[in-house]
Amino acid sequence: MVATKRVRSSKLAKACAAMQAARLVWHAEMTADEVRGVVGVIGGYNEFDPAKARALVDGIEAAMAAIPGNPVRHAFMFGREYSPCLYVSVTKRVVGEEVDFAALAERLKGLGEDAKADEAWVDRETRLRWEFRWFWD
Repeated sequence: MVATKRVRSSKLAKACAAMQAARLVWHAEMTADEVRGVVGVIGGYNEFDPAKARALVDGIEAAMAAIPGNPVRHAFMFGREYSPCLYVSVTKRVVGEEVDFAALAERLKGLGEDAKADEAWVDRETRLRWEFRWFWD
């Protein structure tokens, strides 16, 4: 079973460190800044490098900001599925222009390669939501 939690920022790093230490399969919804902080607490693991993970988050934020009219809202979920994983979830809504999600996926996949993620793909897509996943094994 996967535990998904939303915790206050002040408690987030502590909660994630405890779940990491217990080797639980877990996810926590968080902001980009919270992801940047939590990856430092988690530390390195195989090819997972906190500095590269922070750079990945920066790249994701830049990719989202580059969308014409920035018609998407997005959120992050970081956790462990036996190894570190990161998701970005996009709420689809159109403001003037359609979002080219195929092009966005290619850009995010390239960012994942830079971050040494072993897996990077569109994990889920519905009429209202689009989700991309990175995983380090």
